[in-house]
Amino acid sequence: MEIKAEFFWNNGWMEPESLKMSENRSFLFGDGFFETMRFYPDQLTELWPFHWDRLQRSIRALKFPWPDELTEAFFLREIHSRIPKTSEKDIRVKILFFRTGEGRYTPENCGLAFQLFFDVCPQPWVQTISKIAKAETVFLGKHAFSWIKTTSAQPYVMASLERHQRNLDDLLLCDEAGNVVEGCYSSICWKKDGTLYFPSRELGGFDSCHRRFLESFWTEKGRPFTETIANAQDVLAADWICFGGATGIRVWLKDGIPFPSEEFALYPPKAMDYPALL
Repeated sequence: MEIKAEFFWNNGWMEPESLKMSENRSFLFGDGFFETMRFYPDQLTELWPFHWDRLQRSIRALKFPWPDELTEAFFLREIHSRIPKTSEKDIRVKILFFRTGEGRYTPENCGLAFQLFFDVCPQPWVQTISKIAKAETVFLGKHAFSWIKTTSAQPYVMASLERHQRNLDDLLLCDEAGNVVEGCYSSICWKKDGTLYFPSRELGGFDSCHRRFLESFWTEKGRPFTETIANAQDVLAADWICFGGATGIRVWLKDGIPFPSEEFALYPPKAMDYPALL
């Protein structure tokens, strides 16, 4: 069953219809960003600290206004108070942040709005996939804000169309030089010749909460990993490739390779207790 609820914050909660489309700068200019995360029915997952950190860094980088009262604790209570209580399943929460107000490219008299979307997570934490390839119609370019999950997401829309047209489970998205940056809608990591790899951050991929979560976990467990610049042919020769996001992972395995349970020992993750926040 799908669950969906929409609200805006603009000096208080109000109905979405009360904001004119002409003041929605995400719609007009892609002047917005979003966070998508998985919530347990009554607790947070271990990825929450990485979401909050990226959210705050995105706010600062894009020079969005941020009311002082929106502390981490207050923000979480607001989200939890609006999550529908009709389901015992995990909930996928998407928060779309954008500037409101007039102006063309230069914002004028702008405020902050965010919209909440809720639905039941349709997939388990862990899935295996079998059909992947290099993207043929899309490449990614690095720029000052490419690490932010902005609503200027046309390359990912086109990559998703290509994926569906080719009947694939996921794609390797590359830069113009052919170096692998990320998956179709997720960060990636892989294991080859006994070494764990992530794409180099110098390539300009988005700053993945899932990647930071894995880096933290692998560091704690003494599992060495490295950043690298690799083309699609090299990556597709790996033992396995993980396409990871905040709502779950999808793992491609070479024939005969068992699932890497040691590297993903926290899946499904255990909920962290945040009594001071919730």
